Amino acid sequence: MSLSVNTNISAIEAYNNLNATNNAMQTTINQLSSGLQIQTAADNAAGYVISQGLQTQANGLGVAINNGQDANSVLQIATGAMNQQISILETMNQLATQAANGGASNPNSLSADNQEFAALQNQLDQIANSTQFGNQQLLNGSFSGESFQIGAYESAND
Repeated sequence: MSLSVNTNISAIEAYNNLNATNNAMQTTINQLSSGLQIQTAADNAAGYVISQGLQTQANGLGVAINNGQDANSVLQIATGAMNQQISILETMNQLATQAANGGASNPNSLSADNQEFAALQNQLDQIANSTQFGNQQLLNGSFSGESFQIGAYESAND
């Protein structure tokens, strides 16, 4: 009993080469469509480690940008509220100067000035107690020693 196997070596080699070419084409299409030359560690192990480090840094910088925008928003909110308080303080100064002029004031206008002065004091307190960023009060004295991380990593050198 004899066994014979007929093979076509050329066809097998052509098939293997076709598969290799197809795999290489698929890798190239993946790289082109993603814009990344190194997608897996199999593409370039050292390059992959470097790219992961750069990706981590880029993500950290994205968060740092958001932190910087938050810090800017805090400053803008506090500045707007303090500008209102400055305007109120200027009005209070005018009222105090006017009340100090004893010859030109009468008791009715002095009483009205005192009421306006008290109302402006209440308004100052209301601005200080209601100015906040998120849930954090900004002008009532509780916002101190706060810091914003502006950098890719949490080191002081960023």
